[in-house]
Amino acid sequence: MDETTLDGLSKVAKICFARNAKVEALEAEAQALKLELLTLAGTGACNGFTAGEQAAALHIRQGDAAREVWEQRFAPLAAATSDRLKRVSIVDPYAVTRHVIEQKEELTRFLTYLSTSSQKTKHVSVYALQPFRENRPIPSGEIIAELRHLRDNNALPRIASLTVYLAGGQRINRDRFVMFGDHYVWDLGHGLEPFEADIVTRDCAASLKTWDAAKSYADIIDSMTGDVRAIPVWGP
Repeated sequence: MDETTLDGLSKVAKICFARNAKVEALEAEAQALKLELLTLAGTGACNGFTAGEQAAALHIRQGDAAREVWEQRFAPLAAATSDRLKRVSIVDPYAVTRHVIEQKEELTRFLTYLSTSSQKTKHVSVYALQPFRENRPIPSGEIIAELRHLRDNNALPRIASLTVYLAGGQRINRDRFVMFGDHYVWDLGHGLEPFEADIVTRDCAASLKTWDAAKSYADIIDSMTGDVRAIPVWGP
């Protein structure tokens, strides 16, 4: 894909900036591709910027529809076809315990939305605490078997791989966030919990971090990688 053409840009973006002299010549093509075409001076009037800024600044509220939370905040990143965004990292200490032990639905719902919105396959990593039952760690085989049920009936066709990284209580950061590629992060106060049900059950702090602001989150993942146990669930 050539991301320097308007057609290429339309696969990964909703807004495009051009020099004043180029805007008029490109306007018709941009409209056909549903791209907002602006000069830098026009940023303040940009519908896409306004909607994006509003979503990035608003916390997730009790009573919000989980699907709308996904569409407003995560779907544009999930839909991007750039290879730079094919990796999705979920850092949530409680995600595996809540799925395997408590039978909560947020991991299932999040991955379902991700697969549905994605135009290309994604490779997902989940960083979490080792789940225990009656003070004993749950064996890897049981965790794998439980997570593989996510693909029952050919579900999650766009999730090419799922790998879980499990750590002891002292070896995982307590931050909770979702990272797309290396430069886009949704910091989530309660991790994936807003996706536990069709309707959000409690308020959740949420903020979007990009580029330089996202680097510290990449550093968190890098710092955990050597201290956790990798469990390939499916895929390469």
